[in-house]
Amino acid sequence: MLQKEDILFDICRRRVQHIIDLKTHYKDSKELIEAYHLTRMDRLLLDYFLREGYFNTAEVFTKENGLEDFSDASIFRENKEIVDKLLQGDIEPAIKWCTIHKTKLGSMKSTLEMELRVQEFVGLIKDSKFNEAVIYARKHFTKYYEEAPELMKRVMSLIALHTTILDGLSEELYNDLLRSDRWRLLANAFMKESYRLHGLTAESLLSLTLQAGLASLKTVFCDDSGAKKDHCPTCSKLLKELAKELPYSYHLHTLMVCKITGEVMDENNPPMLHTSGYVYSDKVIH
Repeated sequence: MLQKEDILFDICRRRVQHIIDLKTHYKDSKELIEAYHLTRMDRLLLDYFLREGYFNTAEVFTKENGLEDFSDASIFRENKEIVDKLLQGDIEPAIKWCTIHKTKLGSMKSTLEMELRVQEFVGLIKDSKFNEAVIYARKHFTKYYEEAPELMKRVMSLIALHTTILDGLSEELYNDLLRSDRWRLLANAFMKESYRLHGLTAESLLSLTLQAGLASLKTVFCDDSGAKKDHCPTCSKLLKELAKELPYSYHLHTLMVCKITGEVMDENNPPMLHTSGYVYSDKVIH
């Protein structure tokens, strides 16, 4: 365990050193600045590949671009394996993960292990294994009574009310415990806790960077179908869905863009009023 922590500390040191080198020498070399930003872009792409499960692509990309110090491949591979097992109804890998990271999850006040235990208990009830369910509850639920007393009362009442519940007579009260997509919800909860534990963002860094850029460009005219331009990032087919829910940017100064040329109208290309009543750039008028 200590050896693994030493490796992680060494990786952190090298990542921080990459930033320190830029801060120390950026005035001396434009090439260093360009190399830094290229590496940053490569890191964004690598993070996206790993989150989407393109591990072979990520491995090749890492080797070709020398990104070994910036790759979290082991974390995402482990996450993928555990999520796949959860979606198959296998809870053991996730429980083992919670045991390994018990101290950190405790400091985070995580309820993931409790949710996993509840799901395993509900499975026993659905299979009518009531004796096993009672033994399981005595073994694992004692520590949760102070943490989540109301949840524990509802969970334990499943033993007494199992017939009416399974017949749908108490569906509303126990819907969150018996819903068919609960395994998917547990998989999502695991991913969320894993990202928190490892200090990773919930969304990919590439997506967050693109959203920051799009938010700085988005205006109220982006919702006007008649004002859309193909060369505008917020109007493009590839990015418009990502920009759709973003807030409008705040501009102190208004920019006027010629509808025909798509160029900004300024002192070098001033706006001109056409006889039709519309305003176009000087280049168009002449």
